[in-house]
Amino acid sequence: MVGISRFVAIKSESKDNMNRYSMIKLFLLAILLLPTLLSAQNDPLNEDWLQKDKANFLNIMELVLSENSSIDDYKKKIENLNIRNNQDIGFGAKRHDWVQYGGYISTWITLCSYKDTVFYCKLFVTSNDIEKLEILAQRDSSILMLLSRFWNKRNFNPAGELNASLEFEYTNKEVYFRFKESVKNELGELENISVDSGLAEDYQILLFPSENYDFGYACYYAGNPPYGRIAIENIKETNPYLIKNILRGYNPEGRIYALEALLQLAQEEQLKLTSEDIETIKKVLTLDIPIGRCEGCMVSSILAKDLFSEKGYSSLLKKYDIVLE
Repeated sequence: MVGISRFVAIKSESKDNMNRYSMIKLFLLAILLLPTLLSAQNDPLNEDWLQKDKANFLNIMELVLSENSSIDDYKKKIENLNIRNNQDIGFGAKRHDWVQYGGYISTWITLCSYKDTVFYCKLFVTSNDIEKLEILAQRDSSILMLLSRFWNKRNFNPAGELNASLEFEYTNKEVYFRFKESVKNELGELENISVDSGLAEDYQILLFPSENYDFGYACYYAGNPPYGRIAIENIKETNPYLIKNILRGYNPEGRIYALEALLQLAQEEQLKLTSEDIETIKKVLTLDIPIGRCEGCMVSSILAKDLFSEKGYSSLLKKYDIVLE
């Protein structure tokens, strides 16, 4: 028993020595890393970069808060501008996706214009850029006032990772009204239907022209459905009559999701199409507006008439004698 006890004691002492050795290693490692950590935390900011970000922010805010600015005004006055995409969304309107690069801060810009006059503007900054913008606000009361009055923080959750953005939105209601009248004259008037709060965001995604997504089912690297697909499925299950408004709405991809959904619901006898609905479907199918389409990782553009000429969709049109030319 004495031998066993001595063995246990020696083993316990050895384990304690190992624990102490591990603690010493961690302590020494911490000492070695401490200067690096302190340097990272106290790394001086590049003042030239911050001054560039300040000038960019004040300049773009002055621009977006002035009414009736043209797309050319934005192009001329925004410095360090990268024009990523300009998309024709029909009826005299376009959607523009740009980014302004600064010192630390990149400002993402979405614009909608009607006959070259901007009627919608969205600015947003994300991740570490928010921290730098907040530093500018601490230093400059005019930036603090603009952020607190016009900007909102929003959380979003792409790929399961919670992120935050600071966003600014502006709509020129007069110009937007003229665009909506142009669409109404061609596709018909929207019905006054109550929208449940749980569907409001889905309805907005499919109706409003600024929302940018593709038509598809399982898309991109993860094979997930696009926002438009998720939104239309939610509305189909809860209030399918809203889809008739989306068909007459202002988003090109939204109209295509609505067209497909209405034909499916009618085929399943869950919803009845009126003669006015059928005429609107025919008009949407003849619009010369490219639609964003995704198939897995492949993204392309296609006209509505070519999309619905494919075998999987053509059968939906036969019941209503809709012939694609």
